[in-house]
Amino acid sequence: MIPAGMILRVMGFLALFGVPGRLRLLHLAANRAVWEKYRQSLTGRLPFIEDQSGMGEFAYGRPNAFLGRKLLDGRKLSGRENACEVIATYNALLKLDPENHPGLPELFESFERRGISLGGYFGTSFGSVIAYLKRRGLTMRIFRGQKITPLCLEEGERDGMKVCIMMAENRAGYLKEMVHTICITKEEEGWQAHNDYEGSKIYPSLKDAVLGYHKGAGRALGVILL
Repeated sequence: MIPAGMILRVMGFLALFGVPGRLRLLHLAANRAVWEKYRQSLTGRLPFIEDQSGMGEFAYGRPNAFLGRKLLDGRKLSGRENACEVIATYNALLKLDPENHPGLPELFESFERRGISLGGYFGTSFGSVIAYLKRRGLTMRIFRGQKITPLCLEEGERDGMKVCIMMAENRAGYLKEMVHTICITKEEEGWQAHNDYEGSKIYPSLKDAVLGYHKGAGRALGVILL
């Protein structure tokens, strides 16, 4: 099993080079037009983004034919494939400050400038999400790898943390089955995982939500408590 810290460091190293400015601006304009239509489909008291599979029209990253064949089986590089970290950040900020959160196109542009990993083929680095949240002045607790324990999650819940951003392997030890990042929020009925693979599942506790990800088959690589 590859250590969690190594996976996160590699993703961070591959995020040293962002998307060129001209392409970022083209994506920003296109994504703003798509967003106007897409957000009308969002429902709920807080309109969280729950279905990444419907985001094929959003541009995020720098397309590369070779990487597309090797990593995506020839599929188009789009938000459907790689936007989970951006979606998790959007959902977290929506929960924390629903009146003053950024639009999704602006978040895409920000992470294309600083944080996108391997041009988008490895999504967005965990470290860049932390850096973005720090720039917004948010107080957080960060845990990686073996430091993600039942105790730290129970303490976070007890101390009033409302949001968790978690990056996890979909199947522990099987990196080929990819890494996914979700936002988990404290709701009246429990802790709700957004944009997960189980229909925005609700858990009785934060510990259950993190350690029970993907029916317990996943492995948390990093969590940010807010």
